[in-house]
Parts: sequence; structure tokens; C-alpha cells
Amino acid sequence: MARKKKTSFMKKVLLAVIVCAVAIALGVTLLYRNLDSIIRSGVERGLGYVLQVEVSLERVKVTVSEGSIELSGLQIGNPEGFKTQEAFSVDVVRVQADVKSLGKDPLVIHRIEVQSPHITLEQGLGQSNLDRLMESASRFGGEKKGEKGKGSKEAEKTLRIDDLVIDGARVAVSTPALQGKGLSIPLGRVHLENLGSEGEPVTAAEAIRQVIAAILSETLSSGAGKLPGELVQGLQGSVNLGAQGLDKSVDLLKDTGAAVGNGLKSLFGGKKKGDEE
Repeated sequence: MARKKKTSFMKKVLLAVIVCAVAIALGVTLLYRNLDSIIRSGVERGLGYVLQVEVSLERVKVTVSEGSIELSGLQIGNPEGFKTQEAFSVDVVRVQADVKSLGKDPLVIHRIEVQSPHITLEQGLGQSNLDRLMESASRFGGEKKGEKGKGSKEAEKTLRIDDLVIDGARVAVSTPALQGKGLSIPLGRVHLENLGSEGEPVTAAEAIRQVIAAILSETLSSGAGKLPGELVQGLQGSVNLGAQGLDKSVDLLKDTGAAVGNGLKSLFGGKKKGDEE
């Protein structure tokens, strides 16, 4: 009799284990099947919350076995009050992440590649659209936390990014100072390394802020002598703001110093560095 009870009990335990295993397997399967939409939603909410603009992402393709994530059709809108449709758009962003860190803090990203993005720099009343985006992203600088809201969880997720490269970017400049003339500036490579890799990991919001600072710095360098002085002054202030906490902030400020001087000289009709005497 006791043996029968023991056998019955073991069967129930075994059945419970099997049911749990099936439930976990189904949960993991559903998670992987929905991983694309989960990441897509997280990117849209997180970026939108940090930058305070509309963000859309057409498609996400995740290959879990390789740790690769491909983001297609990323568009970042402009803040309110600006006429151009968007501040940033890119067809494809490729991300290589540590598979074991997916869904954890910090998320370890080995490499991010952004190829040929289109960036719009529009001068508004008192500041440009990119200055406004930097201002929004800087709500999270240092120990300061942004207000809670939709996307705040994603914004405060911690990251370690080994390598981030932006190649082939072009900046379309829109400002009354150009009197209707178009100005498109090709940017050199933007390359950031070891974001959050030394010491404490960075939050997603802080990483975004540092990336914007690097883009603005390269815009100043590549647009030296071409950008109107009012834009140059605003962008320099944003670089100073965004470079806080960036390992290479000193280099950013140093590299943009010549660009600021040249931009201001162009505003007042002076000679730029390197012009013939």
C-alpha cells in the first residue's frame, strides 16, 4: 500500500515537472518569436522618451544564435516648432550583442554600425533642432534622472558598448542665413569606443547623449567655414553639454575649436585658417 502511494506521488511530481518544462519551453519560444516586436517597441519608446520626439522603426530582425540585431527604417522626428519633417533617418543599423546579456543589465553590445544616415540641421528661433534634441537628452546627465513616463524604463537601461561607428553621414542644413540656398555637408567617420566599458555602465539615455555630441562635433569639423556663425555657436554649446562624461570629451572640444573659430570668422567675413594671405 505504501509503495503504491509512493509511486502515485512520484508520478504526480514527474507530471508537474513535465508541465513546468513544457510551460517554460513555450514561454521561451513565444519570447523569441516576439523578440523582434519587443525590441522594436523598446527602441521607439526609449528613443522617443529621451529625445521627446516621434520615433518610428519599420522592422527589426534578430538572430539570437549570432547575437545580431538589424534595425531597418529608423526615423527620428523633429521637436515641435521646426519645419523639416525629421532630424535623422537611416535605412539600416546593425548591432552585434553578447547573446548572454540579452534581457539583462547591462546589455553588452560589441559593435553598432550605422551606414549613410541622413541628418537635418535646421536653425529655429534661438536654437537648432539638434540643439533641442541634445537639451532633451541631457535631462539624464550624471545622476539626474528624467521624469517617469512611457519609455523611462528603456531610457534607464544600462549598456556597455565596445564600438560604435557612423559612416557616410550627410547633414542637410536649413537656415534663413543661407537665403534659400541648399547646403549639404558630408561627415567624416564618427567613431566612439568603450561607452560604459570602464567603470560604471552608461544608461541608454547617456549613450544617446554622447552619440549626439560626437555627431555635432563632426558636423562642426566637417562644416568649418561653411556653417553660419549662429549655428556654430549653438552647436558648440551643445557639444560642451553632451560631452560631459564622455571619455574623449577633451578631444571633442579640442577638435571643434578650429571649427568654431572658422565659423565665426565666416559670419563676419574674416579669413579662415588655411586661407591664402
